[in-house]
Amino acid sequence: MRPVSPRPTRAELVRQRRAQENARRQQAVIARVQHRASEKESGQVLQKPRRYQAAAVAVPQVRPQALSLPRLRLGWRLFSGTLILLIVYGLYLAWTSPLFLASNATVVGAQRIPAEEINAALRLNGVPVFLIAPQVLEASLLRAFPEIESVSVRVTLPAQVSISLRERQPVIAWIENNAMTWVDAEGFAFRPRGEMPGLITVVASARPALLSTDSQGRFLPPDLVHAFLKVSPHLPPGTPILYDPQYGLGWNDARGWRAYVGLNTEDLTLKLHIYETLINDLTRRGIRPTLVSVAYPNALIYRLEP
Repeated sequence: MRPVSPRPTRAELVRQRRAQENARRQQAVIARVQHRASEKESGQVLQKPRRYQAAAVAVPQVRPQALSLPRLRLGWRLFSGTLILLIVYGLYLAWTSPLFLASNATVVGAQRIPAEEINAALRLNGVPVFLIAPQVLEASLLRAFPEIESVSVRVTLPAQVSISLRERQPVIAWIENNAMTWVDAEGFAFRPRGEMPGLITVVASARPALLSTDSQGRFLPPDLVHAFLKVSPHLPPGTPILYDPQYGLGWNDARGWRAYVGLNTEDLTLKLHIYETLINDLTRRGIRPTLVSVAYPNALIYRLEP
C-alpha cells in the first residue's frame, strides 16, 4: 500500500497563500522598476494619471428653523421701576410746576381785616398746594387775628386757596392806661380797626384779677360784658362807663360826682331808684358828695372828699 501524506492544516494553507501573494507583489515591483528604468533611458517619461477617489464625508443635516422674535417678559421689577419713575416725575411736577404753586388766597367775609394782611400772614405765594394743610392755616389765622370768630380754609386744584371767615363784632371799647381795646359780646378782645360807631366806652382804672384771660382766651367774662350793656341805656348818650376794682361799674354824674352800682346788675332798676332817692335827700340837705355807691342797697356809701 502507498503511504498517505498528511493533510495540511488551515494555518499552513494561510501561510502558503501569503507567501504566494508576497511573491507576486515582489515580481510586480521588479517589473515596474525595470519599466521605469527603460523609460528614462529612452527619454520618454509618461505621466501616470492620478486617480482621485471620492470620499464620502458625513455632513450633518441642517433643518431650517422658522424666524422668531424674542419674547419680552415684563416682570415685576420692570413694573415697579416704571412706577417709581412715574412717581418721581409726578413729585417733580408737583413741586416745580406753576399749576401747583399757590398764590394769594381768596378771602371772603372779611369786613375790617384787609385781604393783603391775611395773605402776608399766611405766606402762601409759591408754596406747593400739596404742602398746604387747611387745619394748620385755620389755627394760624385764629392766633394771628383774635378778631376772627370762625374761619374755614379750602384748597382745590390746580392751585386755589379760598378762605371764608367771620369777624367778631365789637360792643365795648375798653380803655385802660390810655390804650384802647375792642371787646365783643363774648368777652374776646382784639385791636381796633378804623371807626366803629355805637360802641360802649368803658374807662378802667385798673385790671382786676377777675378780668384775667381765661383758658378760652377771653378778655372779659361774658356776664360782665352783659352788665355793661345793661347799664349803658340808663346813662346819657355818649357817657363812658367807669370800672373800678373796688366799686364796680359806674359813671361820672353830670352834677359833679362819680356814681357806682357795683358788679351785680340783676337788681339794677332797684339800685337806680335808690340812687336817685339818695341824691335827692343829699341835695335837700345841702350835701354835695364826690362819690356815691349803691352797690349794696342795704349799705349805701357816699363820700364828701375827693
